Amino acid sequence: MRKWLSLTLALVLMMSCMLAAPASAITASDLRTQLNNGASGLSTGNKCPQRPTFYCAPRYQDLGAQPQNLRRGLSASKIVSDQSGREYGLYFKFTPRGKNQRYLIERFDFTIHDSEGNLVYVEGFDATMQCQPRYYWYWNFLNLNVLFENLKTLNGSITPGKYVMNIYFNRLWAGKTNFTIQE
Repeated sequence: MRKWLSLTLALVLMMSCMLAAPASAITASDLRTQLNNGASGLSTGNKCPQRPTFYCAPRYQDLGAQPQNLRRGLSASKIVSDQSGREYGLYFKFTPRGKNQRYLIERFDFTIHDSEGNLVYVEGFDATMQCQPRYYWYWNFLNLNVLFENLKTLNGSITPGKYVMNIYFNRLWAGKTNFTIQE
């Protein structure tokens, strides 16, 4: 069940990334407006009753291959200079805990903010999943290509720094995880 759900969610995320207009085709101002509209109604002040443990790790994926861990992490210069078609992203996992172990999730949303608190990425999709005790859920590869395009549009380049990914279940804040993009 976990493997099927993970595969389904990965496909949904990939399809939503492919359907999005390239960030480079719009202005920084228009992109900020799109991001703010996409995050409308999402607030870290609206707490979800299920507060899982989140984990993420940087990864890469070559065409037709399984994702691999990036031992040295995400690197802006490496991502920009790589012409091989390799994609960069995250392994993402959450483990339900505490009360509400059987919480029903019908919508997932993610927002990513840079180290200055600027919103740089929004993603959301409908999917049904019921949290279960002693189970964890994961995405083997959460592609960050749209984030990188957004950063290029907003800042002129992929900006090194610490990033915060806020995770929402049913539009309620469930928690956050952090990752770093090095120079």
